[in-house]
Amino acid sequence: MTPDWIWKSALGRLEMKVAKASFETFLKDTEGISLNSNILTVMSSSLFAAEFLQQRLIGIIEEAVESVANQKYSIVFQVGNHSELMTSTGSNIHVDENSSNSIAEKFITTDHLGYSELKLNYSFNSFAIGPSNKFAFSAISTAANGDFSFNPILVYSNAGLGKTHLILSAQKKIISEGSNCLYITSEQFMRGFVNSVRKNDVESFRIRYESLDALLIDDIQFLNGKDQTQDILYHIFNSMHQKGKQIILTSDCAANELIGFTPRLKSRFEWGLSVNIQPPDFNTAVEILRIKSQEKGIELSDKILEMIAHRYTRNVRELEGLLNRIMAFMQYNKKNFDESTISSLLGEASTLDKTALSPQQVCRVVAEYYHTQDQALVGRGGDKEVLRARNAAIYILREDNHLSFKSIGNIFDGRDHSTVHSAWGKFSQEADGKDISGEITDIRRLISNFN
Repeated sequence: MTPDWIWKSALGRLEMKVAKASFETFLKDTEGISLNSNILTVMSSSLFAAEFLQQRLIGIIEEAVESVANQKYSIVFQVGNHSELMTSTGSNIHVDENSSNSIAEKFITTDHLGYSELKLNYSFNSFAIGPSNKFAFSAISTAANGDFSFNPILVYSNAGLGKTHLILSAQKKIISEGSNCLYITSEQFMRGFVNSVRKNDVESFRIRYESLDALLIDDIQFLNGKDQTQDILYHIFNSMHQKGKQIILTSDCAANELIGFTPRLKSRFEWGLSVNIQPPDFNTAVEILRIKSQEKGIELSDKILEMIAHRYTRNVRELEGLLNRIMAFMQYNKKNFDESTISSLLGEASTLDKTALSPQQVCRVVAEYYHTQDQALVGRGGDKEVLRARNAAIYILREDNHLSFKSIGNIFDGRDHSTVHSAWGKFSQEADGKDISGEITDIRRLISNFN
């Protein structure tokens, strides 16, 4: 087994267990680069990312690696741009004089703000278009080609349906036309603003953003309750809009459903065009799998692609995670690879199919796991354990069953969607920790085995 195979296989599992924002920000662009004795070295693009992985996700990472390698490894995070190592067996940072810059070489820096990295593997040509996303694709690609008729554009959907792919493709196209375009996550925007406050340099921060030709902010919902950050974004938004500069945002919900946002900022988000992306239909799922497999240089028959798509058509990340598992098996196992092998692998991955149960059944499983009653879980009040169970159920129903906050509220004794959103947000922040992530993994396993 190579370090690349082990790590890619582990990423396929982690993609199903780690919150979307954390996976996209800290795990997606990592690489397994060396394997010595019982140590797996993983390349990370920044010291911040390495610290986060070591401090917050190391438990679930080690479990994922052990599950695919059938052996326990210590994980070493190597920081490509800083020539440093951080190990999972201690908190010290060790200098590596020969550290590679391979991660940095995969990106082209495209802005003067120090955040954006142009990811070369995203483009409009590699986006699978179908009925569920055609409108969003048309809107974003039109804007990327210089038609700013709709401004801003807000693309919203559940996790893993292609929002980030679209706006990164837009960034690539806009930059290729010679314009100054920045893609940034809401977390990066907020961190940059906080740093400017500490340095007493907010005005320079604002001016640098207002000089852009296009600003693309991913996962805007994570600015909920961040009043000062929202205030600076409001002023940047107004300035750019007045100058005819393009603004594109993504969110997990429509602008009028955003919680913890000032009315004036929400109204700005609604000025232009809001487009929704739905889960892919069967034909689109097959096309997504075809594109992803071709990108990785492996040809799969239509029959195999259809077998995968029949089981996973709700979430592109789930599709790709299972595809990675199958492709890794093909690459490193010298045996005939037929439909029966695929069927066996699909059976082994059945624990990833977490959306088969009804919301009521999910609540029953969660209640049993936390040793509480169904009615107590969906009711009001309760002790600490009941509250923990309730928040876990809300998290699962949102992340795996993809229910709206309003629908979840109706299940939990008619709670307001803002209350549900708050519970989900709090539990999401905790879900990356070793204890909570372990509980979520256990619950998902129970759900997959529910009879």
